[in-house]
Order: sequence, then structure tokens, then C-alpha cells
Amino acid sequence: MSLRTLVISDLHLGRPCPIDVVGALEPVLAEADEVVLNGDVAELHIPRHRDAAARDLARLRAMLDLRGVRLAVIAGNHDPLVDERRSMRLASGNILAFHGDAVHPSLAPWSPAARALRAAYRRRLESHPPEDRGRLEVILEASREAATHEWSGPNAARHAGQAWRLLLRPFAVLRVIAFWREYPALVADFAGRHAPDARMTLVGHSHWPGAWEVGGRVILNTGSFQAPHRPHAVSIEGACVELRPLRRADRAYRLDPAPESWRWTLGPPQSPAATIAASTREGSRRPSTAEIADAAAATPSRRTPVETPLRSHR
Repeated sequence: MSLRTLVISDLHLGRPCPIDVVGALEPVLAEADEVVLNGDVAELHIPRHRDAAARDLARLRAMLDLRGVRLAVIAGNHDPLVDERRSMRLASGNILAFHGDAVHPSLAPWSPAARALRAAYRRRLESHPPEDRGRLEVILEASREAATHEWSGPNAARHAGQAWRLLLRPFAVLRVIAFWREYPALVADFAGRHAPDARMTLVGHSHWPGAWEVGGRVILNTGSFQAPHRPHAVSIEGACVELRPLRRADRAYRLDPAPESWRWTLGPPQSPAATIAASTREGSRRPSTAEIADAAAATPSRRTPVETPLRSHR
């Protein structure tokens, strides 16, 4: 029997929430053989949330350990030091999983600290020899450094990580909406450069769940347990991959069946050369890590949504 892996992201444990997220997730996570938490797991960086976040994360680890479920944690921009791991390859290398913040030099361009984050990113990237600046591990290191910078010193006071504060900054709301539109193409560009043989890429970060096909590459976003509160999970079992909505009922989550367009059967890994040719296009002006890494900055401008759950599944 094939092992079953569940991937979720953006739990933001420690923030005030009307339900116990860890307890509500136990019935779903206990059915897996392995759980991957793809970034922004716990708000360990904000002093007023830190204690609650640490307790919730410890409870989650203990619950999975008691159930015999393996746990892998990928660090995000809200928890850059929660684990050394910043990316994973799943399904025999067919799938790249990373939080998704590293696709943009500012990590979160709507942040009031965006300029400082971009500067911190540049400094760390430029501390490496030019020939190394396009390597995945160097890009992820630079994004971790920028994320750490966001939650320290004066930047921490400027950006408390609360969604409602965006309403006080209308231009930031517009930046969020623009990022939602650009994000699948940015992820496809990033994956095309750093994991050209991967058939699928799993991210979170933007809090906007869905599945997109960009230049022959499938991008899956598992959404968030915070605003806009549309969490999803990616289920991987053998060659079968599904993006499944997580519904809350009676203070517990359940996995809904995946729509037909959210089910895939993986074949052998693709040829890197063929993947790069299919997933890039000249002339893009979109922001990306290629701008700094001096790699081929070519993000596909044609985006074909496979499904957008916020429109079709309520």
C-alpha cells in the first residue's frame, strides 16, 4: 500500500482563533502517514503570540508523534527559524514544495517593511560570489535573512502581521490583489529555474488557494487557516495527487473530495530542458529573484486557471 502524505500551510498558530485549530485538524492529520507543514506554521516571531504559538506547535508535534505520523516542517517568512528546511522534493522528485515567499525579493510586497526586506535580501544574495547567486539554496537563504529582518528591530513595530491593518493602507490592499494575480506565474518561473524536472509545485504564502497551469507546469496553493480562511490540503498517495478543500463542521475539519480538475496522476519526471522551454517566455517585466540572481528573467504572461475555489466552491 502506498504511503499517504498531506501538505498544508499557513496555520499561523498562536493567533487568536474562534476554534482550537490543532484539535480540529487531528481527525484529518491522523489519517496520514506523513504531514508536511509548508511554512508560516506558528507566529513565534511576534512577542504577544509567541507563547501560545509555541504551545500549539508542541501540541501538534505531540499529537502526530502519538499517532505515529511523520512530520516535516518547512520554514516560511512568518517562522523563518522554525526549521532549517526551506524546501522539499516529494513524490520521487516530481513535486517541489516550498512556502513561496522566495519568489519575490520583498517576500511580501504589501508589507510596510517591503523596502527593508528587499535591501536585506540583496545584501545576503550579494554576499555570495556572482556565480552562486542563482542557486536555489542561496536564494532560499537570502529570503530567510529578509524574513528574519522583517520581525526584528523597528520593522516589527511597523508590521504586526494582522490582516485588518491592511484596511488602513489602501495601496497595500491593491498590492495584495496584484500579487494574487501574478503569483502563479512567479511560482512557475521560480520552479522552472530551480526545479525544472518537477512536474508540480506546492506553495502557500499568498493565502489564495487554487490550482493553475502555467506553461505546462501545475501550481498548487493550499491557502490559509487565517484570512480569507480557505484552507486546503494536497494529498499525495503513490502517483495520485489531489488538492482537497478542508471544511470545518462541529469544530472539526474534514477533507472534501477533490474536484475532477484537481486530481492528477504523475508520470516519470520531465526532461529539464523541455520543462524550461515550456514554462518561460521572453519579455516579461514581472518582479522575480532573477532580477537579482542575474538568471533568465522570463515569467510566462499567459496564466490558465485550472480551478479557483474562492469562485466555484463556497
